Amino acid sequence: MEGYLSLNGVAQKANMSIKHIRMHLEEIPHYRFSKHGKIWLRWNDFAVWMERRRTELKGDDSLIEILRDLTNKARQ
Repeated sequence: MEGYLSLNGVAQKANMSIKHIRMHLEEIPHYRFSKHGKIWLRWNDFAVWMERRRTELKGDDSLIEILRDLTNKARQ
């Protein structure tokens, strides 16, 4: 299915466990063609869900800089 990712594909791309995503499937638009069938998601739908869960870091600027560095290194 072009434009869709399996649950495993989303978990790998997001660097997140399948179990965690499954726990939140009621909040994330997804597709399943039978009761026990494979779950499909659009990456954009998943990204919108992630953005709603975003929190701003406040306080220690040096800690924020360290976390940004780690995030940038992880993306490379």
